[in-house]
This record gives sequence, structure tokens and C-alpha cells, in this order.
Amino acid sequence: MKSRASKILLSLTISGFFLYLTAFKPHFISLFKGELGMFDAFFGSPRFNLSELGSVIAGANWMYIVIAGIIFYATQLLRAWRWQLTLRTLTEIKLLPTFGAMTIGYMANNLLPMRLGEVYRAQVIHQLTGLSRPAAFGTIVAERLIDLVYMVPYIAAALIIYPLPERLQTGAYILSAAAFFLGGFCVWLGLDRERALNLARFCLKTTSPQARGQGF
Repeated sequence: MKSRASKILLSLTISGFFLYLTAFKPHFISLFKGELGMFDAFFGSPRFNLSELGSVIAGANWMYIVIAGIIFYATQLLRAWRWQLTLRTLTEIKLLPTFGAMTIGYMANNLLPMRLGEVYRAQVIHQLTGLSRPAAFGTIVAERLIDLVYMVPYIAAALIIYPLPERLQTGAYILSAAAFFLGGFCVWLGLDRERALNLARFCLKTTSPQARGQGF
């Protein structure tokens, strides 16, 4: 019980720290040099105009904000469920901890350079499950590759609206169609893993050089 409470406290502390970094730019060096007082060093440089933020919040249409929030968290839960399916091949983890780790990583991405939040959420998974950091990070790489696959059909739609030169169109459409079928296979893999893998093994077997040499 104490271990769970400490994890929750640690998560809230990290979240609060990142929220602080989102709103303020600290000047630790100036504090150590004695050039600024503690309050000015920590809260003297807001990243945006707080009074204007208050005006925007007061004049916002909260109905649309609530609807957008519901849609946002629904899509995030779907993404967490997808990541959980990937992690299940390596370790057991429930949906809510997966969602929490993913959210922490996204928050870190807003503040850390070069998307280091992805590395951080691999560290969170390591702390939650004991899964090795390289293995946890590998599932994140796989997730990003799947995202790339799913983006290609949208690129195809953009190509229809804004066509490429004719010499490039055929290859772009073939690539988009292949990505669409690969994306469908990824969904099937999540829902019926054994049959999807059996089909993949059959396709790899029949297209291997040994199989072609035997007349398959």
C-alpha cells in the first residue's frame, strides 16, 4: 500500500513539475549566483502573459472545450490500448498504468528536446513492470512505425486533392495502398494475433527463395 501511495505521489510530483515548467522559465543559475531572489528565479519569468490567459479563459466557449476534451481523452485511451497490446507480448500491464505512462511521456515531449519524452515513458514502464528499458523503448518505436503506416493513406488523399507529377503518382498510390492493407493487418493482429501471424508465416514461406525454387 505504501509503495502504491509513493508511486502516486511521485507521479503527481513529476506532473506538477512539468506543469510548472510549462508556465514558468526558471533561472537556477541566477539564483545560485545571488543575482535573483528565490521567488524571481522560480516565478519571475512566465512563458506567457498570465493576465491575457485569464481573459482568454473567461471568454472561452466551455461547451466546445469539454467536447474537445472528451474526444481527446477517448483517442488517447485508444492509443494506450494499442500500446498495451504491444506491451502484452512482453509483460503484463493494465490499461490505466499504460495510459498514465503514455500521458507522462507526452507531457515530457512538450518540454524536453528531440522528443526525449519517448525515452522517459520507457523508463516509466520499466518502473511499473520491471520490463527492460530497451524492450520498452522498442515497443514505442514499433508504435511510431505503425503511426507512420496509418498516415500514408491520408497522404494519398492529399495527393488526390493536390496531385504529384505524373511520373510520381503511380508509385505514391501503390505505396498508399500497401500502407492501407498493412494498417488493416495491424488491427487484425491486435484482435486475432494467432491467425494473423499464421497468415504472415504462410506469406513469408511462399515468397521465400527456397519456396520459389521448389515451384511454389
